[in-house]
Amino acid sequence: MNISVFNVIGPIMVGPSSSHTAGANRLARIARLIAGKTFSRVSFGLYGSFAKTYRGHGTDKALVAGALGFKEDDERLSQSFALAKAAGMTYDFYEAELEGHHENSVIITFYNQDEAIAEVIGSSTGGGGILICSINGFETEFTAQSSTLVIRQYDKKGVISNITHVLAENNINIGIMKVSRKAKGGIACCIIETDSPLLPEVVTAIGKAEGVISVQAINPLAEDEGETGALANGGGPVRENDEAGKAGYSNLADLLRLASEGGLPLWAPVLQNEMELTGLNEAAIFKKLDQHYEVMLQAAGRAALTSFSIKDSLIGGLAHQQNTYALQGEGISGSFINKVMARALSCSEVNASMGRICAAPTAGSCGILPSVLISLGEKYGLARRQILEGLLTAAGIGAVITCNATVAGAEGGCQAECGSAAAMAAAAAVQMAGGTAAMAVQACSLALINVMGLICDPVAGLVQMPCAQRNASQAVNALISADLALAGMFSIIPADEVIQAMYKVGCQLPETLRETAMGGIAATATAKEITCRMFAPRPEAAVEK
Repeated sequence: MNISVFNVIGPIMVGPSSSHTAGANRLARIARLIAGKTFSRVSFGLYGSFAKTYRGHGTDKALVAGALGFKEDDERLSQSFALAKAAGMTYDFYEAELEGHHENSVIITFYNQDEAIAEVIGSSTGGGGILICSINGFETEFTAQSSTLVIRQYDKKGVISNITHVLAENNINIGIMKVSRKAKGGIACCIIETDSPLLPEVVTAIGKAEGVISVQAINPLAEDEGETGALANGGGPVRENDEAGKAGYSNLADLLRLASEGGLPLWAPVLQNEMELTGLNEAAIFKKLDQHYEVMLQAAGRAALTSFSIKDSLIGGLAHQQNTYALQGEGISGSFINKVMARALSCSEVNASMGRICAAPTAGSCGILPSVLISLGEKYGLARRQILEGLLTAAGIGAVITCNATVAGAEGGCQAECGSAAAMAAAAAVQMAGGTAAMAVQACSLALINVMGLICDPVAGLVQMPCAQRNASQAVNALISADLALAGMFSIIPADEVIQAMYKVGCQLPETLRETAMGGIAATATAKEITCRMFAPRPEAAVEK
């Protein structure tokens, strides 16, 4: 498995959407580093779901914040328009046509006065993940999860050798290298992903190599946002040339086999894979898991314990209301289930307010896993380590889904987003309740079956309604699926086939039902009235500055 658990449990970010906010922010930050020059204006061409929901999802603010160099967890993100004005940076948005690209794609063009100095096309692939597709017309394909060099060079014999010689001298191994050119003997773009961080002196030496015109470096592990830049991925450098990781699994059948053969819980081979993939030891991985869980704890309590006010909110106060109901008595479902729902709703409210949350696996589904983990930890009196083992179990399930299907609502509907979160939480619940690895996989399968075909139809393009309610309902789905598995229920359809079926269903959903706010309840008369009330009507391709 070549996906880090921290690319599933994370990023830690400002809401409301991991794909449309965190992913958009990361795309603009990477594009800013690639531009590598002073610029005064940025133009954003939005495609697909980005174009349809950018205001409600905070994509516009996230892109501007990224162009300013702010990270996805920087709470200044919501004030990015004012901060851009103060910095003298102008910007505009328009609807672009990028047929063949992911639904969440953008063209980012940087200008110095009226001169275009760089153009980057990128896609947000879900859960905060990104893909840089082209740079100044050169085809590229990199995720910025590994340390990456972006080199502009002359297309002539010996230049690649000059570059690789510098890397070899500094004991840096190349994971992936791709060279793109428009014409023989002209200018070429070379992308090199490495297994270790790129120190400033290495970048400088490459810049001085014969035939190199310019070089920018993107270091995932760097702490600051200097010119040799950073995109934190939460783990170590991901060695993308390793197809399955040394733990040897790419699906749930293989993951279960590894656990069963060793008499291990499901999280054990996930941990082994993460250590092999990132170079981090067990203590470092659990420390990072603990940091992510702490953010979950804060978000799950913030709006449940006190009345929470959100400007222009469709869901403000729901968590506190549900928590109060849970404390007043058993209700129909019992106080435990009502507390679970209150915690899930709280995460959704914090997310909608552009507060700090942990995507799991996305921001739109950020309340499902935390509410289950926290509530079961409380119910069984579990130690923090035991809860984190549940979190690691969930991350392993999520990595398999991400690898073989999708967790993006714009690609697979809400079944891929909240459904995947429910499957992850169901497996975690079985682990925390003392069930077997096989039961955890069964619970994952049952949870996905229960949500198969669920569409993504955000009212007014906001990550609020019905997202919050689905966080509550899918947290409950996770718990009942776990109980079914613990009782011995067996899914006739293997979990890996269920994952594939979910992906195929997502691909069959029309665009109107995949996070465009054009179908489902988002297309009702009342939803349209809400949209008009919250967002003043403007021309289809209106330019904002």
